[in-house]
Amino acid sequence: MLIPELREQVKSKDLHIRDLEEELQEKSQALKEKTADVARLKAEVHKLRSVLQLKVEESVASSGKPDILATIVENTATLGPETRAKKQGVSGESPSSNSHGVVEVKHHDKDFRAKQLIKDAILDNGFLKNLDAVQIREIVDCMYEMKFVKGQYVIKEGEIGQHLFVSAEGEFEVEKDGNVLGNIPPGRAFGELAILYNCTRTASVKALTNARVWVMDRRVFQIIMMKTGLQRRDEIIRVLRSRYKKTVRSEDDPFGHADTWRSEVEKVRQQHEGRESEAKAGRSWQRAHVGLVQLTGRVLRAL
Repeated sequence: MLIPELREQVKSKDLHIRDLEEELQEKSQALKEKTADVARLKAEVHKLRSVLQLKVEESVASSGKPDILATIVENTATLGPETRAKKQGVSGESPSSNSHGVVEVKHHDKDFRAKQLIKDAILDNGFLKNLDAVQIREIVDCMYEMKFVKGQYVIKEGEIGQHLFVSAEGEFEVEKDGNVLGNIPPGRAFGELAILYNCTRTASVKALTNARVWVMDRRVFQIIMMKTGLQRRDEIIRVLRSRYKKTVRSEDDPFGHADTWRSEVEKVRQQHEGRESEAKAGRSWQRAHVGLVQLTGRVLRAL
């Protein structure tokens, strides 16, 4: 009698231990994910503060007077956890600000997996995710491969930044003033501030293992942005001219009768947004204009 009871108790204890081990594993995984989220958010905060500081320095240098942004930067560390702020867009360096020299925009062969990894990394990056599909495709095609050995620095704090990177293989460590800010796993874009702003690196990135990255030169990025922007503008004007001949006067004055032209553009934009869900209805004009070319093209083909 005693032995069967003991066996039953042991079996029950084993099941309980197994349940506890599974629960511990789940909580460990959740903690690991939370730790990764905290590291990612710290890195994002560091980037935003770096951009803000850059703007403050530019403002002071140009006007000779302290800007109100300086107060924000100085007081950022004192903000409590309950402080909330709206997300703001960040404008990058003008492509024409460094136009000397000829830069070749060259496509580099990649397999589908590599292209998808770069695309996902761009869409997951707060500074790059709002690029349109054409711009992202050009960036993906123009990125080239570079390899680093364990312990080698990909980026050094304080140096002039000229490249955007997307981690493909290996692990990377982010350092600032000798302190570790976090790690970068495969499939992450980093160094984007260098292609958006003419600034020095605000942190160092070191390869913890033998690693491989995809690289984009800043000047190539600027050319892609300028080229696709001009193409989009010309396509919109061409479509509107062919569709609304009475609205557009001439090549020299493509926006004649501005009120009427604006009204027609708004109609097309509303038609485009009407096809989307309510959650997407409040998107910016830039994104509406991206869809404008595709939508008016479909309308013209249907006529």
